Amino acid sequence: MTRLPRHSLILAVLLLALPAAASAAAPASPLDEGNEQYLAGHFKQATAAYGAVLASGEASAALHYNLANAYFRQGQKGAAMLHYLRAMRLDPRDRDLRWNLDVLKGSLTDRLDPAGGDLHEWADTALSYVRPEEAALALTFFLLIVALASAARFFIPAARRPFGALRTLSLLLALVSGAVFGVRWAAERAPLAVVVESRVDARYGPSTKETRAFTLHEGAAVRVQDRAGDWICLALPNGTGGWVPSSACEIV
Repeated sequence: MTRLPRHSLILAVLLLALPAAASAAAPASPLDEGNEQYLAGHFKQATAAYGAVLASGEASAALHYNLANAYFRQGQKGAAMLHYLRAMRLDPRDRDLRWNLDVLKGSLTDRLDPAGGDLHEWADTALSYVRPEEAALALTFFLLIVALASAARFFIPAARRPFGALRTLSLLLALVSGAVFGVRWAAERAPLAVVVESRVDARYGPSTKETRAFTLHEGAAVRVQDRAGDWICLALPNGTGGWVPSSACEIV
């Protein structure tokens, strides 16, 4: 499907590029209509058209990317962040997507940098390029190589040395793949929630009567730590937790 390119700061500061050119003919689908509406600067109508495609059951990185762009052009940073992150789950190595996401993050009120400094931030960024299922597939592949190399060493004594080296290398790669899979799987178990309201006060307990712990603003993406009824507990990178109404957020 047509995907919107990275935008130019010269043409639109903190806003995103136009979609790739849509057909000049009458729209043949909600997606075509969305692209034409975007090109015409009718971002609300483009959002509705892209949303109709999602409602039909189609979900792709390109569709979420286009929808995020349309929301961003309307100043709806929470919805834009939500769909950029959903696109990232499907296509984490798309450079234009990551560039646009960085632009959006730079415009947010809350700067939620990872705890642990630059090294932790670098590690988080590096791991985010790998989907959990890709790490699981790599782990399975290298374990299979370990098994085959071990069997070959047993049945072909003359080739024990090269098969032994292959087994050792595959075992090391399996350990790395397993570690990456473990980290990514743990992140999936604590999904991100994006604040979609202009601001929300997080409290020390799931009630408006509890003391305010901290405040988050639209577009902030924070890990979900716990749930209780209509409340969710969000954990900041420094470990501080706070409860907010689930209606104030959308789960990625």
